[in-house]
Order: sequence, then structure tokens, then C-alpha cells
Amino acid sequence: MAISLGMGLGVAAVPEVLRELPKALHNIFESPITVGALCAIVLNIFLPEEFIELEEDDFDPEASILQVMENPPATEAAASLNR
Repeated sequence: MAISLGMGLGVAAVPEVLRELPKALHNIFESPITVGALCAIVLNIFLPEEFIELEEDDFDPEASILQVMENPPATEAAASLNR
């Protein structure tokens, strides 16, 4: 939605962007509402409708912390201290 709004406001703020377009397209795209609406339609076609969300059981931050505390990762600094 922000992209559509930005495109519409961009055309309203800087109408010189459209000066190179043919007259027929210039007449269509000179309205910020038209640009915003067309941008929203195109984005709705190409972007996915639903986000892929992780299920709550897939990631448990407390379990991750406990696992790291029980089995700390071996690093070169830790290895040099143990020598």
C-alpha cells in the first residue's frame, strides 16, 4: 500500500516525470489516483496474498537458549583457553 501511495504522490509532486510519455499515456497517468490504483492492482497480482508464517512450535527461543547453554559452540578462543 505504501508503494502505491508513494507512486501517486510522486506523480503529483513531480509531474515532469511523465513528459516523455505519448500524449495518450500522459492523459491516463497524469492523475495521481490512477497511478496509485494501477500500482496497487499490479502489486496485488504479483505479490503473494498471505505471508508464510512459522508455526509457534517450529521455534522456541527458550529451548534455543537452553541448548546453547548446555552445549556451547566450540570456538578458537575457547579452545586456546582450555590448553
